[in-house]
Amino acid sequence: MNFKAGKLLDSEITLNWTLPLYAMFAISQVGWQAGLFITAVVFVSVLAHELGHVLAARKFGVPTGGINLNLFGGMATINLDKSVEARQEALISLAGPAVSLGLAGLAALIWSGAGVPWMFAIAWMNALLFVFNMLPAFPMDGGRIFRSLLRYKLSYEKATSVAVSAGWVIFGVIASLAIYNGYWMLLAMTGFLALTGWAEKKGTED
Repeated sequence: MNFKAGKLLDSEITLNWTLPLYAMFAISQVGWQAGLFITAVVFVSVLAHELGHVLAARKFGVPTGGINLNLFGGMATINLDKSVEARQEALISLAGPAVSLGLAGLAALIWSGAGVPWMFAIAWMNALLFVFNMLPAFPMDGGRIFRSLLRYKLSYEKATSVAVSAGWVIFGVIASLAIYNGYWMLLAMTGFLALTGWAEKKGTED
């Protein structure tokens, strides 16, 4: 179940019912004030990241929908099917991490130059978003970039299959580390992403 939160840059923003669970988890770890602050930083950063994808897609005339924020982050609705050129897919996929990296750099400069302490949290969160999303694990941005490179030699369907399989290997490693260290939120996230990749792969086979 999703709830409408308004529009930003002509994109409808919806909030999934699971979103408060993240806030509850953060609060349980660091307390009310810090938990709510971390939740706000995370989802504003995720929203900026997803808007990067949307604006890049519009640049190439690729149809876009809204942006949904949920327990595991966010997802912009972008029709990256086989009609989208491999180069365009790579640039659209790279746009989100580029926004995150830019925000991380800007916040780090403000933190170091002006000594604004909460800017460190923004810099750290956006740097983490950049690194995590650039993992070559489909359907992460890095995995989509990987698929776009494979498409120069393989069909769209085969490239998707290879990218999803590579993603399962990476997610398997992350899940193992999450279980070993007791990071259950990370484990749930990897499971969600692996299932999302599998669903997209099945969609290309139909």
